[in-house]
Amino acid sequence: MAGNGGRLVAARVVVNGVMMAEMQEPTEDFVRFFASKVYTGKMTPAAREKFTHITRRALRQFVTDQLNERLKAALGGDSPAVVDTPVPVIAPAAETPVEADGKPITVTTDEEREAFVLYTLAPRMKAALAAYNSNGKG
Repeated sequence: MAGNGGRLVAARVVVNGVMMAEMQEPTEDFVRFFASKVYTGKMTPAAREKFTHITRRALRQFVTDQLNERLKAALGGDSPAVVDTPVPVIAPAAETPVEADGKPITVTTDEEREAFVLYTLAPRMKAALAAYNSNGKG
């Protein structure tokens, strides 16, 4: 199983690329999948065009909402995804740990790390999608 780790990571990278491409320009099969969940009529070219637009916008909105929820949670904002989260007790400034030279030690929380990753991820996803589209799909 340990030997499969590299293949699983590679597969995830490929799936992520496919998902980004589908978000940018959904394929007919992808659109049909979502349309079939809400539309029982015949998939005419006009209906397909309409559902392509709807699917593209819905995917972007979904990702935006997910990022916003994660950012709110990481920044301590109100978020329905974070329920009954204990509030950390912050030590008074006088009790803040210091290094030998008198400088305060900076402690980075998991939430701050997550917010940083999300903040830096958005431009990278956009660049990766642009590169993917310029190398064959777009």
